[in-house]
Amino acid sequence: SWGNNARSRTPRHPMPYKEAMTPAPAPDPARAPTPAAGSARHWMVVAGGACLMSAGMFLFLSSSILNPPLARDLGVGLCEVMIYNSMMAVSGVLAMTFLAPWLYKKIGVRAAIVVGGLWTALVVATVPFAPSVLVLAGLGFLAGLLFGICTSMGASLLVNTWFEARRGTMMGAVFALSGAGGVAVGLVLPTIVDAFGWRVGFWTLAAVVLAFVVLPGLFLLGFGNGIWDVAQNLEGSMIERGLGRAIMPWFHAAFSGGTVVGALIGAALTACSSAPGGGAPVGPTGRFTIVGRDIVDPAGNRFYPIGAN
Repeated sequence: SWGNNARSRTPRHPMPYKEAMTPAPAPDPARAPTPAAGSARHWMVVAGGACLMSAGMFLFLSSSILNPPLARDLGVGLCEVMIYNSMMAVSGVLAMTFLAPWLYKKIGVRAAIVVGGLWTALVVATVPFAPSVLVLAGLGFLAGLLFGICTSMGASLLVNTWFEARRGTMMGAVFALSGAGGVAVGLVLPTIVDAFGWRVGFWTLAAVVLAFVVLPGLFLLGFGNGIWDVAQNLEGSMIERGLGRAIMPWFHAAFSGGTVVGALIGAALTACSSAPGGGAPVGPTGRFTIVGRDIVDPAGNRFYPIGAN
């Protein structure tokens, strides 16, 4: 009996035909697909994120060791030298708010980590040559532009992209492992400063950024390309087994042949366009052509030589 209650007349679950008639939501092309769980690359992401966070912690805590001798060398107080760290924090916040979204979308997270690590290491290595507090403040602003993007923010984005079910656990593991950078700075940096001076200490920071930010970023990129190559050849071998004949040698031969043909075409076009004394028009570019080293419009007007600017 349905009874008199109106709620009891409503089935708890939708009918199968209603589910079939309901269109599935369209996938969002802007959202990158999350890698499959159990991928062999997941542990590499955790290790790489831990390296980024450890390098950031090492660089952040090094100021307590390097700032006092830096202040004595410049002949100023410790508070004046701290403007380097303040400017680094200000530019870091601005960059992570406005620059990071554009940079990650433009070149990707891992490429941004590599570029940011190279930039940060270069700026930090020039700090010992700062002649005044004003120059030191400018270097701090430049160092902070990509520092957070290539360390803490980059590590967080990598973990959030690669993990769903255990995202919190993996993020906690990355932050826990970052404590190694804080321990290392207290054990290693004072010894280096006492033995070689504070300038070598700053160069040590640059080396740490290269070793624990740039190299992990490059390794993660190369690891992904290696997985793609292996998966491609593995799938090809399975298809060959089903077809009963070899096709991968033809694939690689065609790929290599296309590379050679493309290189020859590019070399020929370059040689023709740079030949002295003009020559036949080559390389049409819309309404314009390239004759010799000049750009010529449909009316025959010649513009400045290629490469002049």
